[in-house]
Amino acid sequence: MKLARASKLFSLRDLLEIKNDPKYRVGRTPFGATYSDPMVYAGNAVPWKGKKGDAFWEIADQFVGEKKVGLGKALEKAISISKKYKGTKGVVCVIDPVTGMPKCMPRKAFEQMKEAGKVVATVPVM
Repeated sequence: MKLARASKLFSLRDLLEIKNDPKYRVGRTPFGATYSDPMVYAGNAVPWKGKKGDAFWEIADQFVGEKKVGLGKALEKAISISKKYKGTKGVVCVIDPVTGMPKCMPRKAFEQMKEAGKVVATVPVM
């Protein structure tokens, strides 16, 4: 995956081509961005990119993670957790479990991770 300022990495035509190509993905993140130059990333797409309705659900459970739960079941659980936190706003600072360094993340994502049993330590605010 490649992360960079949009103006340094991609033309508008590049972004549209990547967006419409089922083999690749492109997205944007607010972290590190400026008002006039967003941070974007590009990388390989998931196999179900562009699949809609029944076509998506037909392949969803073919993909299993280390817990041996199909994507469809995992997605249904994630959607139900996400709906509980609809309207949750703000940012929370946490300790990254991999690096041990503090980082900020959307509060809704934090609350969802807590409910899903992911251990997330918050950074004390002084």
